[in-house]
Amino acid sequence: MSEVKGHAAFHKHKDAPRHPGTKTGTRAERRALLKESMRHLDPKEVVRQAKKNSNIVTADTHLNVAYVNDGDGGFEVATGIKQVLDYGDAREEKTRYLREGSRTVDLFTVHLPKTMCVEIKDFYPRYNPDGSERLDPETGEPMSRSRWVARDPDEAMRYFVSAVQFLGEKVIPGGMDAIHGWATNFDESTPHIQLMGDPFAPDPKVPGMLRSEASRAYSSHREVVCPEGTISIHRNKTTRFYRRLGDPMGFAFTPEERAQLEQLTGKPYDQLDLADLKALDGQKLSGGIVRYAEGKPAWGEYKMQAAQGAMRERMIAEGYPVEYEPGEHHGRELSKEVYEEVQDEKAEAASLRDAASRTEAKNARDRRELDRDSELVASIREDVIAEREEVSDDLELAARAKARNAADAAQNAADRAELHEARIDDAEALSWHRSDAGADILAARVAAEEDLAEMHSLALAKMRHIVADADLYRTQIRDLGYKALDRIDDEAKRQPLRENLDAALAQPVRPVEDCHAAAARRDRAHKDAERAALTAGGAQQTGTRTDGHVIGS
Repeated sequence: MSEVKGHAAFHKHKDAPRHPGTKTGTRAERRALLKESMRHLDPKEVVRQAKKNSNIVTADTHLNVAYVNDGDGGFEVATGIKQVLDYGDAREEKTRYLREGSRTVDLFTVHLPKTMCVEIKDFYPRYNPDGSERLDPETGEPMSRSRWVARDPDEAMRYFVSAVQFLGEKVIPGGMDAIHGWATNFDESTPHIQLMGDPFAPDPKVPGMLRSEASRAYSSHREVVCPEGTISIHRNKTTRFYRRLGDPMGFAFTPEERAQLEQLTGKPYDQLDLADLKALDGQKLSGGIVRYAEGKPAWGEYKMQAAQGAMRERMIAEGYPVEYEPGEHHGRELSKEVYEEVQDEKAEAASLRDAASRTEAKNARDRRELDRDSELVASIREDVIAEREEVSDDLELAARAKARNAADAAQNAADRAELHEARIDDAEALSWHRSDAGADILAARVAAEEDLAEMHSLALAKMRHIVADADLYRTQIRDLGYKALDRIDDEAKRQPLRENLDAALAQPVRPVEDCHAAAARRDRAHKDAERAALTAGGAQQTGTRTDGHVIGS
């Protein structure tokens, strides 16, 4: 945000009442103006004016004060607007040659410099000319404006009194007597005063009477001319902008104009003299044609610029914190409505500028980051180049290794081909071996089956012999039993029965079962031996039984 500046200036209204050509004069118009500026004198008027003017803060209206001319060169507190109206009527009655359309009332406004105020942010909403709410073009949020209140009310009153004295002494042609009254307004967006006066001054031809000096004070008059060192810039047939060399209070050249002057004259601005300004006559400056204006009638614009510069000089001399240079609206008079619209447009433009500044700041940060990234990329590029050189060396080594690997791969391929051929040969040999082995196995299987059949036939023959032998054994055993019984019977018949029986019982008898068991064991052992012999080689063997029987193969 820009630094707050305080400007000492006054505003003279162009739409002040003019004489209507009637006996009542401008009293009705003056009454309407005083009702607004001195509204605090009537509570009903406070409410009515607040409805018309949204800047009015009724809670602060009690701070306003109204004054009326006391007729002795001073002012007293007014209790009603009638006092001010009566004073103005008396002034009109002393004026000669008042025709319809003659200027009879002058209105001035003086604002308290911002450097003597305290800012209350976002106090008032901003509106478009059609009455709709003005939105911030950047954020879309409703826009607002600040309110400024007096930092020190007593200091503010001293400043306003100094401003009234300056206007009465240096601007208003009739002096302090021409000021009907004035009022402070502390209840609006910026503390200010509204002053009502007239352009009447004593008539030198008729003592005690007044005449209008409006043209002498505020417009062109043959007796008021431009001093030396003054130039006028004509942009069209009716517009002139006055400047005077070396007088920054009211006629300072702008920086752009100073640069143009230096270009036109070929000299630094602080070294320009009157001859240089006279030589500029007829040349272009600030989009207009330069005319050296010394001794020529001064237009109203020139007079107002001179008065504004004198006011700044006065306030600086009295120690008020105001700027030495004129404000941005220096030399331009705007109506209240136009001024507020301009301020709203400026606020919108400021929002856009702030957004642009933020964007520019962001872009600057982005550019700095890009610069850092560029430096980093450059560093990385150098590293990449170095690495690329190393990689080139590695690639060369890899190429040589690849060539060696290719040769090895070719040799391996040849070895694999040779091995494959060997495997094929081995496979064919294996196939032949497998075929021969299959034939051998088949022949061995046939031979084994033939041997097995022969062994089976031998086994069946032996089994038949064994069965025959077993039948023979049973027959022999039976015969032996019968013979034993026969012997027992014979013995029993020869001896007495009891003695023979006891003796027979006393003799050991070989059990028949033991005989059979022993014979069976011998026969089993013999069979086991024959089976083992058959299994081992199938050779034929011949054996003789213990009982005298011959067992053949």
